[in-house]
Amino acid sequence: MDWYIVAAGIFGIFVIYKLSTAKTRKAANTVASSLGVKRYFVDQMLRAMGAERGKMFVSTIASWGDKENHGAYTFVVYQIMKNDSEQNIKWWKSKLSENNIEPNMDYGAAETAFMFLRDAGASIGQVDEFLRVYNSIS
Repeated sequence: MDWYIVAAGIFGIFVIYKLSTAKTRKAANTVASSLGVKRYFVDQMLRAMGAERGKMFVSTIASWGDKENHGAYTFVVYQIMKNDSEQNIKWWKSKLSENNIEPNMDYGAAETAFMFLRDAGASIGQVDEFLRVYNSIS
């Protein structure tokens, strides 16, 4: 009889966990599948965003999808922030092209990415310089 209670408790915790993380998993899966990367890397970006910005990002992507690829561009900006070498930028641009996403970024997409990544070290004042360098590399 006692093991029924333990099993029900474990099952209850599992269900609560799945329900409470459903939006986060949906958003991470959406971005990961649009770029063909593992969800683990998107989860790293979400943690780096901080609680407030991460919730905004998850809410936006989970509710509206990623039709304008803002989630994908945000992920690419995050990866370039970690390694801003020309070779890395070329690789991410090719990854965008492979997945039928415009490799050159417009100001709106970059501004959105920098807004979400503010707690990860991005400054909105860097958008113009980032775009100048990013879009000049082919």
